[in-house]
Amino acid sequence: MRIFLTLMNQKMEVAYEKENIENCDLLLSRQEYKEYGIIPPREIVPLLDSLIAGCSDYN
Repeated sequence: MRIFLTLMNQKMEVAYEKENIENCDLLLSRQEYKEYGIIPPREIVPLLDSLIAGCSDYN
């Protein structure tokens, strides 16, 4: 529940394939940003870190 409340009203980025928009990922970790070669916005970094801390089994 805490994670849900953390995400409410936050602008999160999505990476998607232009030719197939159903092939998409909600970027929820620094690693996912790195995989797509995107630098996460400074204001999102603490949120990303808290998500990983709150979901220790998320990779």
